[in-house]
Amino acid sequence: MKTKVPKPATFEWINLVNPSEEEFKELVAKYELHETSIEDCLDPEHLPKIEKFEKHYFIITRYYDPSAKFNDDTTQELTRKIACFIGENFIITVQRILPYFWESLKKESTGAKNPWEVYLNIGYKVVESYSQILVQSENFLEDIESRLFHLNTGEATLQKVHLVKRKHGIFKHLFSQMQVSHFRVPITKELNSGMQDLKEEFERINFKNNALMEEANGILQLYLSISGHRTNESLRLLTVFSVFFMPLTFIAGIYGMNFKFMPEINHPLGYLFAWILFAIVTILLYLWFKKKKLL
Repeated sequence: MKTKVPKPATFEWINLVNPSEEEFKELVAKYELHETSIEDCLDPEHLPKIEKFEKHYFIITRYYDPSAKFNDDTTQELTRKIACFIGENFIITVQRILPYFWESLKKESTGAKNPWEVYLNIGYKVVESYSQILVQSENFLEDIESRLFHLNTGEATLQKVHLVKRKHGIFKHLFSQMQVSHFRVPITKELNSGMQDLKEEFERINFKNNALMEEANGILQLYLSISGHRTNESLRLLTVFSVFFMPLTFIAGIYGMNFKFMPEINHPLGYLFAWILFAIVTILLYLWFKKKKLL
């Protein structure tokens, strides 16, 4: 679907939503668009890039889709693509679906003097879209970290933390590519301040994204350490109990051999003597473990 966005007479803004190859033919002829760019435009999985042609630039950027589910962990599931053809007096934007920020983008671009100002506004919207998921992930990791020592967290929690780490690994890759595409555009005096602000915003979310990846990795390592510590504690207790029973089993084994000539068997206090011996050995072992601070 092709729509012309009302703009000042200085340039033309055409928006395409889920276009077919046929819809591109007229624009290809009019604006001399490159064929390979059209192919990239129609590829929903294409990563951010920038290409310079004789009469226009071709740029792909990706914004975070707020409708993405928690378990989504691929670039296509987490983000949506916006492709831009930018010439001296035109900008063509292409998406499979309209972004959730489309109306506000149009409103903020009303006074744009050239196509690059529209692209600058798109860049701000892209950065803003990732800010939402960064805050959600930060709150999630803080909650997990605060409960890690108090609850018996299991594999489900571990998988969620790993999923968050994987998501932000994808974002890190996208940010590095988008920074290249955003900051290789021609800068005029009018756009210099805005592009510098956009660069700082990208650096901010990239820094925060890296910090979240490190925090998620730290939680995973802490979880594994706690799990290892709990396993070691269980093994230590089992070892202590086995040491208690080893001498008792040994004594019981001797008296269980039932030899004919064993003086304690026929003694009237033999049974009591065995229990007293068990108690003495147990008490001595307990005192020894206490002294060694193993209990």
